[in-house]
This record gives sequence, structure tokens and C-alpha cells, in this order.
Amino acid sequence: MKVLQLIDTLNPGGAERVAVNYANMLNEAYGSSYLVVSRHSGPLLRDLDDSVGFLDLQRKSTLDFRAFLRLRRFLKQNGIEIIHAHTTSYLLGVIAKLSIPGLKLIWHDHHGNRSHSKFLKRLAIKICSFFFDSVICVSEDILDWARTNLNTNKVDYLQNFISSVDDFEHSTHLMGSENKRIVSLANLRHPKNHIMLLEAFKEVNKLHPDWTLHLFGKDHDDDYSRELHRFVKENNLTDHVFFYGLKNDISNILSQCDIGVISSIYEGLPMALLEYGNSSLGVITTDVGKCGEIVKNRGIVLQEVKAYDLKNAILQLIENEKVLLNYSESLKKYIDENYSAESVMSKIDSIYKSI
Repeated sequence: MKVLQLIDTLNPGGAERVAVNYANMLNEAYGSSYLVVSRHSGPLLRDLDDSVGFLDLQRKSTLDFRAFLRLRRFLKQNGIEIIHAHTTSYLLGVIAKLSIPGLKLIWHDHHGNRSHSKFLKRLAIKICSFFFDSVICVSEDILDWARTNLNTNKVDYLQNFISSVDDFEHSTHLMGSENKRIVSLANLRHPKNHIMLLEAFKEVNKLHPDWTLHLFGKDHDDDYSRELHRFVKENNLTDHVFFYGLKNDISNILSQCDIGVISSIYEGLPMALLEYGNSSLGVITTDVGKCGEIVKNRGIVLQEVKAYDLKNAILQLIENEKVLLNYSESLKKYIDENYSAESVMSKIDSIYKSI
């Protein structure tokens, strides 16, 4: 079966990592696999198996005709049967489907708050959904929205999964003391709610000044980012809170940490959560998307999005080493059993064959 993953970029991010994971997994299962980025490549390209067919369209605009012709040529030359389009790449997938008879199109929605996205974005998806052969959702909330609003009969929930690929570089060395690090893997955007994490950590720091907080994710250098940096400076936390930007060696980074936090106000199924669990961290998460269901009694789930509750949760793990260890071990076991490539391959193979 010839399947192509379609994604906008390969910048570090949850959907981008999922696209790479699928391309690698299918390459091993089917003997061939393909991945196309519509806008530009990025650091995650290094995680793509060398034998996966790859094309960077370098699309300059939404209606870049030359980029579309390059995609169409690539599809026909490689005999692609299915386009598996992630996030906002669905429009290019629809255009390709209309130009090649028999080509199938699957849209994979990773958005954690689809029902509250902008009206025009939702309208575009609804119109394009007439051409979707299948829709894949990463949480039940997204699944319910898709079944209610989209014009396709085949809608499935399919969990993300952890790749077995290891970092081949270990370039990032974290500041602070060993065994006393808290980490957040989240681009600096409002839905990730870093300010609540900073407010909670400010209080934690008063009781445990030897602990440090490490923030990884794309910094857009916007008002949101400046607010976070200002908070750190005004509260004298510059020696305790560290911003690293985008990094590739996630396994290496997490091996140096002890507690992983998801502070978001909404999510689908964040790859960060699976990576925390896979790295045996103690996890604290807000009850958003699939997070609460996965962490459950294997970590701490915040029922309310409040800095006070997050502070208490962090203190509970810092001050109870046995509890931290039990949580990390049980979540690691759960992730291994339920979110491996093997657990997903049979399901995605069934979806592909059903269309």
C-alpha cells in the first residue's frame, strides 16, 4: 500500500512528530512510505528514515500552482494511493484528490479545541470534508465534533503513539541541579497557559529554591512571550526558570528531568504527555483532551485550571519521593502497553484498507 503523509512543516511540534512517526512506521510495515511538507522542512527531518520518500514543496502561498504541480508529479511517479493529511494541509490534499482519479484522502485532526476555532476555519473544513474518505481524531471531543459537523461518514478515534527512535545527538545540557528539574514541552502560545505554571512555580520556589523550571518550545517573540519573560524577571526567577526554544533531542532532555507538566487550557492528545510518560517522569496535567484519562491515577490530574492547585501538585511530588516514583513507573507501563507503534499499526492498517 502506498501512503503519503502530508504536513505543513517539520518544525518540532506534536502533529509534525506524529507525521514523521507514521511515515517511519509504515515504511517498516509496508516496505515503502512517503512524506511531503508543503511549506518548508525543519529539524524533525533528521528523525525521518532515510528510505522514506521525501519532498519539500516550499509552497509560497495557499494557491501556489507550481508547488501543486510538484506534488501531483510526485504522487503519480510513486503510485500513491492514499494521502494522509495532517492539520491544515487538508486543502492541498483535496486539490490533489480532485486531480488524480482514485486517490484517497484521510484528514487527521490534532486540534484540541476544534469547536472553538475561528468560524471561517471551521467552514473551510466542513466544505472540504465532502472530499474526505476518512477522518482520524486524537480525542473523543474532536471525534464528537467531527461526527456532528463534517460531511463524511467514516470518522475514527486513533491514539497517538511513541516512536522507538532514539536521539542520536545529546547536545542540550540543562541548567540546575540533578533530580530537581521540572519541564514543560509546549510552544509559547496562549492555550499552553505557561503563566499559570510560572505563578505556581514562583510559590514552589519559595519553599524549594533548589528546584528549577525548564521551558522548551517555539518562542514567537510576541506579546505572550514577552509577558512570560517579564514575569520571570520581575519575580527574580532568572536563575530558576530557563527558556530553551526549539530543541530536537527530546529524549536526552527528558532524561535530565523529574517532573513533566501539561498546563494547557485545551488539548487533544499532546505528544509531550506521551513523551513524559515514556521517559518515566512524574506527570501533572490539567484535565483536557485525553490527558486526564491517560494520567488518571498514574499521576496528578488538576480538576481546575488554577495556579494554587498546580503549586500543591508540584509540592506533593517534590516532597514525596515514593509517590513520584510510583506515578512515574505506572504511567511508563501504561504508555508502553497502550501507545506503542505496534498498538496503532493494526488500527491504521484497517482504516487504510476500509477506504
